[in-house]
Amino acid sequence: EQGKFPSASAVLQQGLELLRHKSELENLETEALRDLLDARRKGEFITGSAMKDRISAIAEKKRRTHGL
Repeated sequence: EQGKFPSASAVLQQGLELLRHKSELENLETEALRDLLDARRKGEFITGSAMKDRISAIAEKKRRTHGL
């Protein structure tokens, strides 16, 4: 029975390549998340009550739009 890989060494090389690729993707995702959090920290701070008011206003607008 013929497999996809010609040897055990080729299987190991492919496995290592997949692990390297996965690690690179995880590093990119971590960096992107870090950048997002940094941008959020530098942005405008909204208090909990102000956020609650904003959400309530959005919900009320949607209720009016849908006749609820």
